[in-house]
Amino acid sequence: MLTYRGYVANGKGNQLNPTPLALSVNAILMKEFPRIVNPSFTPEMELGLDEIANGDKKGAEFLSNFFTGEQGLQQKCLKVLETMDRDQVSIVPLPQVNGDEHVVKVGKYGAYLELEDDKRIPLPFSLQEDLSAISDISLQALIEEDSFKRASVYLGFVD
Repeated sequence: MLTYRGYVANGKGNQLNPTPLALSVNAILMKEFPRIVNPSFTPEMELGLDEIANGDKKGAEFLSNFFTGEQGLQQKCLKVLETMDRDQVSIVPLPQVNGDEHVVKVGKYGAYLELEDDKRIPLPFSLQEDLSAISDISLQALIEEDSFKRASVYLGFVD
């Protein structure tokens, strides 16, 4: 399912590599829903569910508070949707690459390199499947290749 939805790509052997989409979604979850993605959340939830199973808590009340309570998931989701900066959401957190000159983002058709002048260069799938291969050198080569292609089309050498 994770592969089908584009969150992981097959790596060497049985290794699964996170895709730009996965890193972008993970960054959103870590920023906006820290309580839920915290490793301590699962044991806390299990304790609450155990209390329901033992008859010490009412299930409907427990789940209602979790989802629709004052600090519930529904309210948090609505608040995040209202305040979310759509441009920042698409940034793929790659500290070895993102800087003043360019940034890697994920869009409808995959990851791309966005330059200062809002020019977008699609990342080859080989780089999208192995994000550790992305470096300033590989991105500089991509920029030069894109400039060469655009110049060739402009000059009429390529259709």
